[in-house]
Amino acid sequence: MTETLPRAMPPSSAGLALLAAADPPDSGAPRAGGRWRVRAIRAGMAEGGVFYPDDTLRRAAPLFDGARVFARSDEDHLADRARDARNIVGRIERPEFVAAAGGAPAEVRADLALVEPDGPVGRLLAADQNACSSKQRTPRQPTHAPFER
Repeated sequence: MTETLPRAMPPSSAGLALLAAADPPDSGAPRAGGRWRVRAIRAGMAEGGVFYPDDTLRRAAPLFDGARVFARSDEDHLADRARDARNIVGRIERPEFVAAAGGAPAEVRADLALVEPDGPVGRLLAADQNACSSKQRTPRQPTHAPFER
């Protein structure tokens, strides 16, 4: 069986999903508010027809450390365009494999460390997190922010 971890993963598996603030603004942590816990990828079949087995993600999790995160439109992502240093919004840190449990698939979770915590992406994430806190709902999955080495 051939295992594939493409450079730019299909949207269903590569779109970062916001889980929580990794260091909320009131935590006193350096760069407070600029780190977010995200799901980087889930096991299973991606839209592009690539299957990501649990074991592949378990072994690949350390490779996510230091991966750049780009802000690109869906169109640019799918066409593999606009991978430009001006579009880097952060990097992936502290990746960890989370085994499947309770019907949820396995996944790789990590911290997204923003380059500009007070920039547009940081404000968008903070607004979404605040909306979730006040309404007791799960954060929405942001537009794809593919990560690449």
